[in-house]
Amino acid sequence: MTSGGEVGSSLEIRGVGSARMSETTGPMIPGGILFTTGDVAYEFIRHLGQGPHGERVFLARPRHPRTVGGWVVVKRLSRLDDRKALQRLEEEVRLASRLNHPNIARVHGLHAHRNTLHAVSEYVEGDSLREASSYPVMRGRFVSEAFALYVGAEVAAALHHAHTATDEEGRALAIVHRDINPERIRLSTQGGVKLTDFGLATSRLAGRVASSLPSVKGEVFFASPEQLLRRPVDHRSDLFALGLVLLELLTGQHLFWLTDVDLRELGTEMAALSPESMELLREAVQQQVERRGSESMTMQWEAQLALRARSFGPEDVEQAAHDVPAPTRTLLHRLLRNDPDERFQTGAELGAALKARLAELGQRYGAKEAAEEVLLAKAESRGIVLDTHEQYVGVQPGTVPMRNENGSTTSEA
Repeated sequence: MTSGGEVGSSLEIRGVGSARMSETTGPMIPGGILFTTGDVAYEFIRHLGQGPHGERVFLARPRHPRTVGGWVVVKRLSRLDDRKALQRLEEEVRLASRLNHPNIARVHGLHAHRNTLHAVSEYVEGDSLREASSYPVMRGRFVSEAFALYVGAEVAAALHHAHTATDEEGRALAIVHRDINPERIRLSTQGGVKLTDFGLATSRLAGRVASSLPSVKGEVFFASPEQLLRRPVDHRSDLFALGLVLLELLTGQHLFWLTDVDLRELGTEMAALSPESMELLREAVQQQVERRGSESMTMQWEAQLALRARSFGPEDVEQAAHDVPAPTRTLLHRLLRNDPDERFQTGAELGAALKARLAELGQRYGAKEAAEEVLLAKAESRGIVLDTHEQYVGVQPGTVPMRNENGSTTSEA
């Protein structure tokens, strides 16, 4: 990728034919070197999972001869002879080079050597939205209305930037993220909101790889009706997915999978379990997540969700959001329309509506307040009482003095 972020039909991959590279082999341990390019060595910190095209995803730290950099995310594609996967990862980086917004995680570059490709991107220190929203549930409540409105407005701003991005000739790229879900949204320790991972995005980028897989791209539980029903998809599909995220934040409900289970009661019961029982539960949940992520299970879920997507209506939104204050419930109704023409039409329009509702609450709420809400909820979910909280917003994990409910002192992990 060129220093200016130029987008074309091909991408310069740094390190090809010139970089020294020492890959870790066998089980990776913290401190091992993932790869070296020039005089920079990328040190393995931990494994983060798997990318949408089979890449392994790591947390890493760049080491320069005299300095150590901040943490980054590294996607590794092990075989450069897999041309389709290679092109898709190249496309992700080229697309990211056209995006420069405070609410979108940056991609720093692409490096290749010895039949392995590495995409390096910004790591957002903090929690995924999934994690951040789980803490208050463990104490019998959902996130505040203000938190949901703030996060929604920030993501809407990121989406508007992506949806209106152009190539170097000023032509619309028509980017659709296609994977908006709580794992793709991160909240930094300072309360900033970042949208991550455009690995499944579609666009008009020159030289892009055409999609041919029959299944929905991204997390099927946050797919729009048009995705589930194989209809044409545009940027308004992302806005619907964001509506599903906001609905889950405020109610614990999914529009296509309404249930009588109250997650707040379930969370309170889970919080009372012993550490041993919680570990067994986590293992069982992880097994279900892995099973749900298998191709066969994904297709089954997708088929069932598609049936519901055909017939849902405003009455389902009302049922799911009946406890949400009326003005915000009205916004959800408009976001979650089956017909894209009846939804908010742009991220800017949605963001303005969310900010206006946030202003109506009559309280200042921004990054600082969001970070504070998550920090307090995280502490409470672990039965810990913060001595104070305001001065600890934005500090590194493990350094916040807290008191256990029995009065002993510990640190936030």
